[in-house]
Amino acid sequence: MAKTKLTLVPVYLDDLKADAGVEISILCLGCKHFGKLPITCLAYPEGIPEKILNGEIDHLEVFEDQKGNFVYEQK
Repeated sequence: MAKTKLTLVPVYLDDLKADAGVEISILCLGCKHFGKLPITCLAYPEGIPEKILNGEIDHLEVFEDQKGNFVYEQK
């Protein structure tokens, strides 16, 4: 289980614009495949699954539901 870091991300809901605190795996934050917002990466261009994002599962191997063969690689 990876450590996480509280990260502020912008949230847009109708006429509301605010920042929300999200716990993101330090592996995701340090990965060269990690995207900007929305929270995506090359393996999960539609959004990183919560179990990976929150550090419950390390993304050190290829999973069936991902795109390509991308796994954690240090920036």
